[in-house]
Parts: sequence; C-alpha cells; structure tokens
Amino acid sequence: MWIDDIILVIDDLASHEEGSYQWLWHPIGTTVKKGVDLDIRNGKAHVVLRQLYPETLAPSDFIHDYPSNMTWEIHNAPGEDNKGDQPYYSFHLPKRHDRVKGVTALILDPESQPEIERRKGDGWIGVRIKSHGKITDVYINQLADGRIMHMNSWINPDGWNTDAYITALTYSDDKQALQHRPSRHIIIYGSRLRHGNSDPLYSELKKNNKIW
Repeated sequence: MWIDDIILVIDDLASHEEGSYQWLWHPIGTTVKKGVDLDIRNGKAHVVLRQLYPETLAPSDFIHDYPSNMTWEIHNAPGEDNKGDQPYYSFHLPKRHDRVKGVTALILDPESQPEIERRKGDGWIGVRIKSHGKITDVYINQLADGRIMHMNSWINPDGWNTDAYITALTYSDDKQALQHRPSRHIIIYGSRLRHGNSDPLYSELKKNNKIW
C-alpha cells in the first residue's frame, strides 16, 4: 500500500504447524542499522526500512534486553551476475508461531521525518502516519483474514464501523481528523464503512474494493 512517501508492505502468513517466520531483505547499497531502522543508501537514493509488525527490531545490539522484539542476522549470498557476495538481512521473532501478520514501512523520503505510530485495538492492528501535514490511519481487520468463516468480522477502530480487511483513511489536517471527515478512503474487501451512528460512507451487499 503506497501512501504518499511511504510504502507499507503487508504480509499475512499462516501455517498448519508452528514455525519460525523470517523476513529477508536484500538491500543494494550501503546499509546501516540505526535503532529500529535499516538506513539504506545507494548513490543519491536513500530509503529507510522499518519493521512495524509483528514487532519492531530490537533497538540495540543488547537483544536480551528486548525479549519480545525481532532480532536480525546478516548473511551473504551471490551478488548480481554472481559477481562477489551481497549481504542480506534476516529478521525473525524469538518465538514460534502458526499465524503472523507483518507490516513493514519503506520510507522513501526520510528527510521529511514522517511519524509512524503502531496502534492496535479489539480485533485489529494498524498504523497512524503523520506526513506533510496529513494524517492517515490504516486498520487491518484480524477477524476478516480468513480465520473465521461463518461469523461477522465487524470492528470499531476509533469509532469507525467496518468489516473490511484493510481500511485506510487520510485526513488533510488535524481538524478533519477530529471531525472524522476523511479526504481519502481505501476499502479492501469490505462492505460498509461508517462512523458511529452517522450515515454510511460506503455500503454494499457484498465485500468489494474501493478507493475514493
């Protein structure tokens, strides 16, 4: 999901048995871990990779101080055209799981210093992005990911009522956010969106995808 200068990579993973999930990243250029981020530079290009879910990276090399955070390893693999080795990063959780959601932010304009906040509530996880004066809330519905088939998947993040798998709402400023008046709406596999008891902003008889 591309939101202004940030790309959100969303992974929804499940297996029949518990296992160790890994996120493999193959950056090309000079890569330095800075806190919870990977800072990647290649010539004039500059991008920051930040793992948000299932957890952030441990912010320091003292990983035992952060038992629930993701850890990392650096490996080598053959480079392009088998010319030398190219390092890549492996992120992994300290525990085994049979279902994991991953969200990674690729920050394309790190100099603008966007704020990215991890958020979660009853039945959902998400992020809030503040960038260039705008606010975007992204909600990922954990009840609509296929784990339940014969029950409703309604969630109520921040007073919004929806059954969509992913909802993204962008506000032009703080005033719009306080008034719950988005300027951009993204519904992925959903049939309704409304706030509180107000009239629905979107309502269909079956789940669809819509951007407006």
